[in-house]
Amino acid sequence: MSLRVRLTLISTVVLTVVIAIFGAGVYVLLERNLRSRIDSGLVQRAAEVGRAMRLSPGRAHINTFGFSKPNTYIQIVDTDGTIAARSDALGEVVLPVNDAVIEVAQGEREPFTRDVEAGGVTLRVYAKPLVDQVGEPVGTVLVAARLDDLETTLKNARGIILLAGFAGIALAAALSWRSARTALRPVEEIAATAQQIGMTGDLSRRVPAGGSDELGKLAEAFNTMLVRLEGAHSALSRSLETQRRFADDASHELRTPLTIMRGNLELVARNPAMPDAERAAALRDSIEEAERMTGLVEDLLSLARVDAGMTLPDEEVALAPLVRTVAEEITAIAGERVVSVTIGSPDAKVRGFESLLRRLLENLADNAVKYTAERGTISLSLVDEGDDAVITVADDGVGMTPDEVAHAFDRFWRSDRSRERPGSGLGLAIAKTVAEAHGGTIEVASEPDAGSTFTVRIPRPSGGESADPVTTSSAEASVGASIGGE
Repeated sequence: MSLRVRLTLISTVVLTVVIAIFGAGVYVLLERNLRSRIDSGLVQRAAEVGRAMRLSPGRAHINTFGFSKPNTYIQIVDTDGTIAARSDALGEVVLPVNDAVIEVAQGEREPFTRDVEAGGVTLRVYAKPLVDQVGEPVGTVLVAARLDDLETTLKNARGIILLAGFAGIALAAALSWRSARTALRPVEEIAATAQQIGMTGDLSRRVPAGGSDELGKLAEAFNTMLVRLEGAHSALSRSLETQRRFADDASHELRTPLTIMRGNLELVARNPAMPDAERAAALRDSIEEAERMTGLVEDLLSLARVDAGMTLPDEEVALAPLVRTVAEEITAIAGERVVSVTIGSPDAKVRGFESLLRRLLENLADNAVKYTAERGTISLSLVDEGDDAVITVADDGVGMTPDEVAHAFDRFWRSDRSRERPGSGLGLAIAKTVAEAHGGTIEVASEPDAGSTFTVRIPRPSGGESADPVTTSSAEASVGASIGGE
């Protein structure tokens, strides 16, 4: 059974019960009102009869005034139950005289009213005692009225109530069906949209919304869900495409050193009499390619670890020691390049993985060394800006073109000028992924032959404070890095 049918049945049943109760109430009130009017008339007529009679002790003497009035049913009964007088309107009809009437005549019972059958008709009878001048009971006056008009009126009322009730129920059922259809139209649209989405996979479809009622809110919630599903589907598609390209690039990058290693080893194996110098060169090339492949695998593991959705530990990492440590490391390999460090916030801390943050700085600094000429300058700095800790690594090396800047953080991407230098194209991609995993950002500003500047911003813990700036070497608060990736 559909929801529309159930709602219609519920509304119809409820209205039927209401109409039945209302109709029964109206009928009962009408009957009581009509009977009350008849009873009032009987009581009034009985009083008139009493005043029209001449009563003496122990006897009711009849005054015929009023007894011949049409439709007036009056009967006088003595204390012994004998009928003393009857009105002309009774004709051959005799009002029943029973013990209750005699008890009223004898003053042993209060006046009463009841329905009786007499002469094939239903009468409403009122029995009232008659008393003489000294207050002694001398008989009973029975005043009756026919109930034909009452029954006719009640019959007509029943017909009208039933007819109106059935008409009202039928109208209510039709209106309920129409109302249910109108009210459930948004639900039908949502169901139809969901079915079409299931068949076509088109998550861009939406249902009409804007109402302030519950169904309008349902439509808005459904559209919100579709927006999120569409976003998740798009993100999943992009992720799958990225993973596919990542796997293709990784396989290509791994295949190259493996091919070189295999060729060199096969060359050594096929030529036992190879000169020592050539053998050493082949083995040295194999070792270099193995080291390159080892670094590539470590980079891939770092990316996989971050991409897996790691949860940052609830511990603070001091950034100043990391910056100083990385500066010392690159100084050892910088040759004649000048490395300077500025610590503007020695107490700056963030929440995260110390090892990954160190890897981020090492990648940026290593790139700066690779793409900065001898006697060039590399600078590192750490400052606080608002709620962020800002780390910069800057160089005055070869710089990047706008197109190279746009692809600087792409995985495995390397510019034509950077292919002659060692690297896998994952260094900056790892730096960007680590920064974003810590809720931060990384940006690059670079011009050809004017150096590159990378800015890393990582949110500090709430309430974090830093000390006054302490400069260990003059340098700009900026980040420098190389073109392309590591």
